[in-house]
Amino acid sequence: MSRWPLLLGLCLLIGCGEAPERERVELDLSQVDASDVLPPEPEEAAAAPEPEPEPTPAPEPSFGPIAHVLAADLDGDGVQELFASAGSAIRWGSWPAGTSSPSWSGRYEGTGVLQSWIAGDFDGDGREEVVAAFGMGRGFADAPLSVVLVAADARSTVAIPIYRADGERNQVTSMVPWPREGAPPQIYLTAFDGRFHLRGGLLNIDGGEPTWLEGHRLRMGLARAVADFDDDGKLEVAIGRLYGDGPDTDGDLRVLDDDGTVAMIPTLRGVRTVASGDVDGDGTPELLFGDGWHKAYGKKARFRPSIARYADASGWTVELVQERADQYAVERIGLVGRELVAGGNREVLRYERTDAGWSVTGTPQGTSIQGSWAMLNGALVTAGATVRRE
Repeated sequence: MSRWPLLLGLCLLIGCGEAPERERVELDLSQVDASDVLPPEPEEAAAAPEPEPEPTPAPEPSFGPIAHVLAADLDGDGVQELFASAGSAIRWGSWPAGTSSPSWSGRYEGTGVLQSWIAGDFDGDGREEVVAAFGMGRGFADAPLSVVLVAADARSTVAIPIYRADGERNQVTSMVPWPREGAPPQIYLTAFDGRFHLRGGLLNIDGGEPTWLEGHRLRMGLARAVADFDDDGKLEVAIGRLYGDGPDTDGDLRVLDDDGTVAMIPTLRGVRTVASGDVDGDGTPELLFGDGWHKAYGKKARFRPSIARYADASGWTVELVQERADQYAVERIGLVGRELVAGGNREVLRYERTDAGWSVTGTPQGTSIQGSWAMLNGALVTAGATVRRE
């Protein structure tokens, strides 16, 4: 066998002589897909979606300080609910005996601030309603006024708008029930219709424009009370003026009869509040008022709860309950049973009649600058930084 083919095969396997020059190849790595040259990384398991956080409830708007308090038996069960106002918001709810604070269950937000409110069973269904007036005050040129009725039925409590007035200087200063047989439920309402003058009129509980009464428009006649003071079977309206026909003249107190007759009641200075109550227990209401207001608060102003009685056709007599210089006005006055209760700019005082006259009973309770107080299920409640119960 020839050995040449074998040698040729060995040369091909191990090479013979000089190795052939290899071709140089340039690689542009930017054009190389890494997935073509690198082993694929192991796939990670899909992460479970994180649970969405529970929505945080919006904090309840702050409520306070309390300017006004009021008591009303909304559901007619004989137990009153407490109403309280702070700015434009009012709240109401129960305050069981032995608990430290009310349990608010209802809320209404008005436009502006609460200016005046009253409670009563106006429609005769055995449940009391609350009529509340909101506004900006007479110092504002654009001052919308709104009046709402808060009432309860078997299922819920609702706030129903019953009157609105747009324009300049709207402000309600008083609301009083106007009870007349055969007439729809009405409220006597007092409101500014200019910078200084206030008018009085009748507002139906069902709504509509008030019927403004002739002769009831008076400069700075803020305070009003309605009753049959002279026992003639007809309602009269008592009007207290903060000051008279000019800013430097004292206010006064007068009673308007149905026929337009005006009776003047002796007073010291401006009158901020009036009310009615049967002080003597003879079936005829007396007129309760405070007459010590003066624009020089710390100098001439006085806290003077007083009682006026219709004597006969010749005029009225006045009884001063007390005079103090530590508060500059009686802001709210009323009769609770046989006690007279008067709220000033710092304290609420209760008076009882003795053989020697009227004397303070119990401990004076602090209150808001509006002198607001209410009797809630027999206990005195006052306004202020919060509501307080004696």
